[in-house]
Amino acid sequence: DRDDEDAFVAALCSPDCPRVIVDFTAMKPSQVQSVRRAHEKLPLAHYIFVSTNMAYPGGVERMDVSATDGRIAEKAARLGSASEAPCNYGGNKLKCEALLH
Repeated sequence: DRDDEDAFVAALCSPDCPRVIVDFTAMKPSQVQSVRRAHEKLPLAHYIFVSTNMAYPGGVERMDVSATDGRIAEKAARLGSASEAPCNYGGNKLKCEALLH
């Protein structure tokens, strides 16, 4: 259960847990914070956070890349505006991205 932070951190710190995590399910900043907390206790070798294109220009409300040529560099994510992002899918993913940088 991603929302039971203590149980989730304990599971990630278990000796049976792989030290490489590919995270498809984190949707809220608190869920990414849980991973960071576990990493501080027992370091992960790799953590891959699967985000969304809505963290880039054209998102967080809706994805509209019509003003671009279709190629968007990772550095274009508006991490500095994460605190003002709405609490919706795209906004929460942007907040997660900001926590990881």
